[in-house]
Amino acid sequence: MYVCLAACRTGFLEECRPIISLDACHLRGFLKGQLLAAVGIDGNDGMYPIAFAVCKGETKDSWSWFLELLLADIGPVRERGWTFTSDQQKGLLPTLAIVAPEAHTRFCVRHLYANFKKEHKGKLLKDLMWAAARETTRSGFEAKMEMMRNVDVNAYGHLMGIDCAHWSRHAFSTRPKCDMLLNNLCESFNSKIIDARDKSILTMCEMIRRYLMKRIPRNRDTMLKKSGPICPRIQDKLEVNKEATRDCTSTWSGGSKFEVHCKGKQFVVDLDKHTCACYRWDLTGIPCKHAVSAIAYKKERAENYVHHYYKVETYLRTYSHLIQPTNGEEFWPKEASDKILPPKMLIQPGRPKENKRKKAADEAQRISHKLKKSSTAQKCTNCGQLGHNKRGCKVPPKSNDASEGQTEQRQGATSTIGRQNHVSTQTSVAGSNGVGRSRKGAGAGVGKGSAGSGA
Repeated sequence: MYVCLAACRTGFLEECRPIISLDACHLRGFLKGQLLAAVGIDGNDGMYPIAFAVCKGETKDSWSWFLELLLADIGPVRERGWTFTSDQQKGLLPTLAIVAPEAHTRFCVRHLYANFKKEHKGKLLKDLMWAAARETTRSGFEAKMEMMRNVDVNAYGHLMGIDCAHWSRHAFSTRPKCDMLLNNLCESFNSKIIDARDKSILTMCEMIRRYLMKRIPRNRDTMLKKSGPICPRIQDKLEVNKEATRDCTSTWSGGSKFEVHCKGKQFVVDLDKHTCACYRWDLTGIPCKHAVSAIAYKKERAENYVHHYYKVETYLRTYSHLIQPTNGEEFWPKEASDKILPPKMLIQPGRPKENKRKKAADEAQRISHKLKKSSTAQKCTNCGQLGHNKRGCKVPPKSNDASEGQTEQRQGATSTIGRQNHVSTQTSVAGSNGVGRSRKGAGAGVGKGSAGSGA
């Protein structure tokens, strides 16, 4: 089932940035499955749901079906220049290469690092990878990667095997005016519909529609209470850049270009083209600290140089398209066609949960004859007090001199008895040998005497 509400589609096409976040989440109702979602971003850096669909699983066929319907609603990539961000879901990347080969694709760096750290561990490699992803200049990116190669050649080869246009800001396209490195838009949408994902398919779709219907006027009314030409979150970012201009010094060339010196580095800023050598203004549409310094040199307002995507009037036009209320199921027209059958129930992998019968409040509970550990008091064998054991005892251990003396006495007595037994054994053996010899001599003498008498 594919759902794309007209109000969401129109608002996205008119005033939102051309970047779409794709993700999937599990359904936890009686009929298991996957919910595929496409989410945009509004002028206040908030999520803007576009479409969603219910399918059996996250496969190449399901993503292909979903993306074909989505592009049919919002237009082809050649006309709109869409950029897609994803978590590298199963079947999504090969599907994008087939359905939308002209589209720019970005990967969530957090999920990219989750795969990276399986073979390359360590905080230093993690910091270098994130620093390389945040770099907005080619030289800065190469410097971070060179540092990584000095630390671990294999980690360097792993990242260089991935096109940097998918995960590093210096290679991002400037068309979407967005420098996001994470796929938080879809994750925010999934967290908002977490209660709906427990319900049946139709009930879930109704809950999502109702949530979107309430969200549009709520966001619009909230923005109407704000003052200023640009959205609040963008204004906060601009204020941070204004504070950072204390380290910048601008030199005017006489035209629209400025040479800005900042912490031993210099950058060229073009106010007419809205560009800076640091690439941040080009990438986001928000004047960087170098551009703000040049704008302040001309004694103009930095808010006038912010891209129109971030204007309050643009935001209000985005949320001016409302979702109309609908009647209940009993008012729906009945069709003469065959009834829609529910999808087949999928058996999830793993051990099934035990469905234990819930006992009534007045029903006798089973009494266990085992003594619970929490009901027994620990007794210390060192100090004899309750509440702790010998390992956690703070009293110094008892002196073992007496016990050691008793042990030595026992060992001495044992050795003495052993020697006595050894001596007595030798004596008995010697005595028995003497008796034998005496008897032997006596026998011999008697024999001799007998022989003599016989002679």
